[in-house]
Amino acid sequence: MKLDEIYDEWGEALFRYLTLKLGSAQDAEDVLQETFVRLARYADRRRLLRDPQAFVFHCAHNEANRFWKRKLGRRDLEAAFRPDLASAIVQGLDLPSEIRLGQALAGLSSEQREAVVLKEA
Repeated sequence: MKLDEIYDEWGEALFRYLTLKLGSAQDAEDVLQETFVRLARYADRRRLLRDPQAFVFHCAHNEANRFWKRKLGRRDLEAAFRPDLASAIVQGLDLPSEIRLGQALAGLSSEQREAVVLKEA
């Protein structure tokens, strides 16, 4: 699968995922770009994948974690989650619903939150 096909297929979902994970649309854009740089390096591997979507999201996840490690140093990555960004995964909610969704997401473990985000992406 070519990079432009990956972007067309999953670019918007990756951006929503990264926005929720990073707490900033600007940071999400930067990390999305880094994700595609990394994917370009994996051109040979991409042809052999059974599940390209899982690989692409795994790369984005790893790039987001690299971003947080650079930004936060040794601080806990859990603390970086911002529940007020629930609108990044579900668009069109009214504010009270968005707040409730953010609170519900905040109560989940990081793995559970990512599963919800990936399911909605």
